[in-house]
Amino acid sequence: MFRRTRRDPLAEVRPHELGARWAAPLEAALAARHRFVTVVSGIEPGAARTRLDELASETDGALGAAWTQARHARDTELTVSELDIVAAGDRLKVARRNLATCREQGKSGSELAVARATVEREADRFATLNRVVNELDDIAERLGRLAPDIDAASSDAAEIRLMHAANEPSVETVALRVSALRGAFSELR
Repeated sequence: MFRRTRRDPLAEVRPHELGARWAAPLEAALAARHRFVTVVSGIEPGAARTRLDELASETDGALGAAWTQARHARDTELTVSELDIVAAGDRLKVARRNLATCREQGKSGSELAVARATVEREADRFATLNRVVNELDDIAERLGRLAPDIDAASSDAAEIRLMHAANEPSVETVALRVSALRGAFSELR
């Protein structure tokens, strides 16, 4: 007789492979998930427990998406580092100074056109790098909210456990929290 072994859905999540900026929030989220699963496992079998078990699986999905997002963010951060945003800003300043000099010297025609095109190109490059850096900061902020959100769901589950009340509103409060977690990360999966 073959027995189906349950595979850990988060076995692929390895925060230690990432830099501290990305690993710390994932490690905190994994610890929060462990607390959530521990609280849920202490609830008597029944409708509330079944629903909370489903929500634990959804939390795993959010963590998996967060892992994917953190890996991509780490890789993007390395690329941005290689592109050197400070140097891009310096190139933009030089291009603007060159354009101003061309104007002051009354240059026109192709020299002025080249100077304008250079400013435009460098401004676009710098703006793009800034957007990427801002998005990385937003991702880091979302990852930082993951553990507190899971802990809030754990608190709600603990209340259900304590009250021995499988009332729908309490379980749905947890469901709303987990839904918000899933939404925060699933679009970038």
